[in-house]
Amino acid sequence: MSVAPALDRPRMPVIFIKVLLETVADWKVAPETLLQGTGITLKALEDNHFSVDYAVFIQLHYRAIQLTQEPGLGFLIGRKMKFSSFGLVAYAAMVTSTLRELIDVIEQFLLIRIPFARVRLELQTETAYLYFGCAWLDLNKEMDRMLYEVGAIYAVLVSIEIIPMLSGQAVKPEVDFSFKRPDYIDRFEGILSSTMARVRFGQPESRIAFPAHYLDLPLKFSDPSTARRLRKMCQQQLDFIQAKRDITVLVRELIYCEKDGLQSIEVVAAKLRLSKRTLQRLLKNANQNFNALYDQTREQTARMMIQRGDLSLNQIAIKLGYATNASFSRAFKRWTQKTPGQYIGQGSIFNEQRVVYKSLK
Repeated sequence: MSVAPALDRPRMPVIFIKVLLETVADWKVAPETLLQGTGITLKALEDNHFSVDYAVFIQLHYRAIQLTQEPGLGFLIGRKMKFSSFGLVAYAAMVTSTLRELIDVIEQFLLIRIPFARVRLELQTETAYLYFGCAWLDLNKEMDRMLYEVGAIYAVLVSIEIIPMLSGQAVKPEVDFSFKRPDYIDRFEGILSSTMARVRFGQPESRIAFPAHYLDLPLKFSDPSTARRLRKMCQQQLDFIQAKRDITVLVRELIYCEKDGLQSIEVVAAKLRLSKRTLQRLLKNANQNFNALYDQTREQTARMMIQRGDLSLNQIAIKLGYATNASFSRAFKRWTQKTPGQYIGQGSIFNEQRVVYKSLK
């Protein structure tokens, strides 16, 4: 299960490996069994600064599902995961004054702890929507889709826990998941009914919806002075992480977002606080160019949208900036050697009678 290291790939903090080990222990799976072949030792897990390559993190989750034969592992991880697992980001969020400020901290700094997680808040009349997206994960790949499915479930559960814990106000939000309804979901009906007012699958994005006035609820542990200090520490840590990351990785992450769609080089440069010319020079030094990265992102996004199945081909073409369906179809065939109509959408990787066992060596 070894994976070649890459300096530009994100890494996951040790706490999330510990939560996974704690979860599979309920099936009497020994830590050594789950970690076999990864090069990760139990001694290494004692170091709170230890982290693992995200590709290894994905494979550990896949292996955990194999060993437990429990495809609904996300529900169980979500019940064990504590908000404090998010480290400095959690503490900075907990001492904010309102839920709105808390979400703002998480939006800005969550990637310090979970590099591929993205959170955003949107308001529509009297309803607040908290969206859960991802960067880095390639949803065309089976194991990446698995991690997103697991991650979206426990992100929702942790979010539902945070509101009453910090505000004292009970909430049962309406929940949407972007993946299709898994066969295993019926076994977790108790969790769904006790924590969610309604749940839907196969939606455009994963999100929770709750009354907008909750955003202004005062939080129990509000401490404005400490909040400012911890927020500054989060920003310093984020700047340090970003400075070490490959410019290609940063550009890939900024080219597309669910809310605003595909971004021009001018917009991406502005987000990186660079001039267009400087960004072009940095990409050239990395043997890359913006147009190639833009096209690759378009392809990945097109595949993801078709697999989700919630948009018509015309809607996808428009979202990806194509003037006509025909021009989109030509581009898609160039990428995949198939027309969009021939490209079969994929739902949950667990919608089978059994989990498919594959070697992770």
